[in-house]
Amino acid sequence: MGTTTTDIRVTTLGNLTLLTGTFRNGGTTVSYDGFLSDVMMAGGNITSGVWTGILVNDVGGVAAGSVAITVNNQIATHTLHKGQAIYKSSQGTGIHNENSTYTRIGIIEGMNGGGTSIEIVGGTETALANDDRIYVIGPSLSAINAEVLGQATQAAVTVGIDEVNKTLNIACGTEYTNNIDAFAKESFQHGKWFALGRR
Repeated sequence: MGTTTTDIRVTTLGNLTLLTGTFRNGGTTVSYDGFLSDVMMAGGNITSGVWTGILVNDVGGVAAGSVAITVNNQIATHTLHKGQAIYKSSQGTGIHNENSTYTRIGIIEGMNGGGTSIEIVGGTETALANDDRIYVIGPSLSAINAEVLGQATQAAVTVGIDEVNKTLNIACGTEYTNNIDAFAKESFQHGKWFALGRR
């Protein structure tokens, strides 16, 4: 179960009030009772990495400034898109966790037809090792490729509004793989949430 900051921030916008906060390690529930009588809209965003299922496939590694990255299989074209920023984790080839930090690799310029090579605008901003995992920050499209990848990743923040109990129900999704890692269905995603309504 995720956690939220205890310092819910309140901003007055005319006759409306904006609540904001953060969460760590996936979904959580936030009470807006005492702050808002009615929530008009709510939402959230991920601020940490989401694994795409893609691994670097270059025994010699990839030097900083390289214009292309060879990857493990043909899923890159199904999971990533031109113009998207990609990242590596401080855990390198290991599974990222709640303490992971992320370094930007670069912006995707394109991919080859087989999806086994990712081209980077202006070259990679950092060096990569063989089997480094490639992440995105934000929703991952990997969930739609669960059958192809042998994994399911649902990493898009949704915020439900429980008007009876006056809570925001934040769901962040989980990562689960059955062909590469056998780690439990657990979310390591961190993010920010907001709710706009009347006092």
